[in-house]
Amino acid sequence: TREQLDDSGLVTLVESAEVGPHLVVSPDGFRQVFFQGHPEYDIDSLLKEYKREVLRYLHGERADYPPLVQHYFPEAAQTLLYEYKNHVFQQQDHGRQPDGSDFPEAAVLRLLDNTWADTAKAIFNNWLGLMYQITGHERAVPFMPGVDPDDPLNGL
Repeated sequence: TREQLDDSGLVTLVESAEVGPHLVVSPDGFRQVFFQGHPEYDIDSLLKEYKREVLRYLHGERADYPPLVQHYFPEAAQTLLYEYKNHVFQQQDHGRQPDGSDFPEAAVLRLLDNTWADTAKAIFNNWLGLMYQITGHERAVPFMPGVDPDDPLNGL
């Protein structure tokens, strides 16, 4: 929670009312960077995780059919996935257990849009740029000359 992060002395840089803190840093704004979420994910990473959970359901490893990932699948993809869920339930109603081989992964993948990749790359590149600007070039020297170790970003 935001309160737990604040109590730990961390600084929240990005948060939303819906999901809470997303990007949090150490007090110096530099040495530690935490993400709640996975900005490094490829376009199909969440789809693969969702498919894994569907397969777990089909193999009896989880009791409930997994819900769709929020804010990830566009409407057309949601339609395909709901149709597949209905197909699974219909098969089960007729005494058949699908094995998941007909999961519409390729069709859903064509409908996905990676809206976060550019932002994730910019955040990482900006952080890496700061590393280059203030970190010493010699391994034994943590900072460039003139950089305050207690405030490496100089109050930025």
